[in-house]
Amino acid sequence: MVLSRTRALASDTPFRPDGLYVVEVEIFSDPRDAAPVTISRINADFKTETSLSFVSPSSNKTGYHKMAFRELGAAGAAPVPLASLLTYVEHQCYDEGFVWYGRQCQPCSNFKGAYCPGGARFWPRAGYWSPSETVPPTMCRLPAACPGAMGEDDKYPPRMDDDGVRMTMQCAKGYADEFCSTCEDEYYQEYGVCRACGSDASVKAEVALMLIVASVYFIVVLGSLFLFSAQTLVSVVSVLVAAQQMVIVCKVGLQQLSGSMTSPIFPTIVRVLSIINFEIEVVKPGCSVGALSFVSLYTGTVVIVVLAGFMFIAVVWVRTHSCLARSAHRATSVLNLPTLRNELSSSSSSSSSMVLDGNSSIYGSSIPHHEAFARSNARLVASLRSGTATSLNTTQLLQERLEDSRTVGRTPLSRKDIMRSRSKHAIMILFALSYLQLSLRTLEALNCIKVGDGSLRLVAEMRVTCYEGEHLRAAVLAWIILVGVCVAFPVWMCMTGIQMYRALRALNMVVIDVAMEAYGFLLHGLKPPFFWFRALQFVSTFAFVAETVFLGESGPRIFATIVNFTVTMLVVAILDPFIHELHTLLSIGSGLASSGQLMYYLYQEDETLFGISVGFQIVTIAVAVAAIVFHVSCSTTSPS
Repeated sequence: MVLSRTRALASDTPFRPDGLYVVEVEIFSDPRDAAPVTISRINADFKTETSLSFVSPSSNKTGYHKMAFRELGAAGAAPVPLASLLTYVEHQCYDEGFVWYGRQCQPCSNFKGAYCPGGARFWPRAGYWSPSETVPPTMCRLPAACPGAMGEDDKYPPRMDDDGVRMTMQCAKGYADEFCSTCEDEYYQEYGVCRACGSDASVKAEVALMLIVASVYFIVVLGSLFLFSAQTLVSVVSVLVAAQQMVIVCKVGLQQLSGSMTSPIFPTIVRVLSIINFEIEVVKPGCSVGALSFVSLYTGTVVIVVLAGFMFIAVVWVRTHSCLARSAHRATSVLNLPTLRNELSSSSSSSSSMVLDGNSSIYGSSIPHHEAFARSNARLVASLRSGTATSLNTTQLLQERLEDSRTVGRTPLSRKDIMRSRSKHAIMILFALSYLQLSLRTLEALNCIKVGDGSLRLVAEMRVTCYEGEHLRAAVLAWIILVGVCVAFPVWMCMTGIQMYRALRALNMVVIDVAMEAYGFLLHGLKPPFFWFRALQFVSTFAFVAETVFLGESGPRIFATIVNFTVTMLVVAILDPFIHELHTLLSIGSGLASSGQLMYYLYQEDETLFGISVGFQIVTIAVAVAAIVFHVSCSTTSPS
């Protein structure tokens, strides 16, 4: 065996050819012995100025044996303990780069993140963690939290216990527990990253700022729900959903840059703004409040969404029974389908007589119809009656009617119908605003991996064993939400959008009469053939969340997310599903901004994937611009 000096002090002298060196090793006679029966002294021969060779003695016990090195004849030379350098095994798998595991000798390359010094030992590299050196290491959720056992970071040198066993459970400063998945005292966790709480004054200031942002957010949402029409409400919600996406992208990036981010300003801004995503971690658990487990965090998120639902319904009730509703409510038959049906059934009326009277009474008020509406009404009825209507011109005429939000029906809805329709719309808006956070936390609650010891652990908090104890209850809830909300909501939106378009083409008054109020977020702002398009946007959101949760390697994860946002942006540009340019610009702009942020994070992580994403972005933007120019040219050259 060779004994090498890897880190020499200034006072250490080189080994000499004429020097006398001895290695002392404890020897055991029986595997059950607690203490050695003797200490064997073996001469060590000079090899180089930094290494000696010796023949290890036999022992009847496996594991680490305490040993020491001594230079004979040196004045005042004391033995140098080398407790962790010699281990005995009962097999022939002792070469470096191999490990005895599963009753066979295997190459260390079979175990990702491990260094194998020989025998049955695994030493985790940086980014990995293991409960002991006999268990294969597992990648930590946040690689920066686990410095490993190899001393790759000078701040975390290798450590051994009194018996010489390598300590593989090291965590970076601020992290604690199994797999470094929780935070030490005076630290709080934010998407897996542990950050220092700071002073009491700063904590109180951040909590106050968070409360202000939360208040403004809910005032905007609830106020819009109370004051605005369904069409205006959809615009407000669309802006908020785009803002939510931007904030969550920033959170993902901060998780990747946790090791290099020194200034607390940007993380603080992003954390405070995260309240718009129904994010509980903004209260800094472990600082302003007690530390929260992931299960508590997930359950709390669901409870907050449910409470928000009750608030939304309460606002709808107040609106329905208020003077505002009685004086300002408009019947929701935006297409005036009862009138169209009557006109189509009347054979004696000419196309000009199909124009409605100049006024229509709603709650005793008189609302004039505009000439543009009258003309489109006459054209639509004449086209449908004559049988000459095509899919294209009928859709265009219906779209003209949708664009005129001032058209009304002859008969107002009852208060009960108003309450039911507006409540449906409120719940749909709640699902839209909470969808990203619910999907993220739900997938995290179900994302389990098998670790080195064979147990199934929750990736979001790897000290938690999956489907046992408190996680079992959370998993049941998560599966219900996954199927009932995360999957069912986009599917329902798609099916309802298609159904509404078919009803629109068939002039089905019973179905459409309340659709624009009950399903406003789904229908408003979209051209009739694309009533299903909102569902596609939420499918894209779900794909983004799934990529964030399930892709372990940060580079491919960010790249996949960039592709997702870019493809969604391209689909919007090609299909041109929105009636108004505001929604088109909002969708494309948020996609570009999100992709731009992620490309910066990708550049920090993987320059090769960054180069590929740049090329992909250039091609996509070129195609999108060409599609937009095409749609604009078609709209300007088509007859009015």
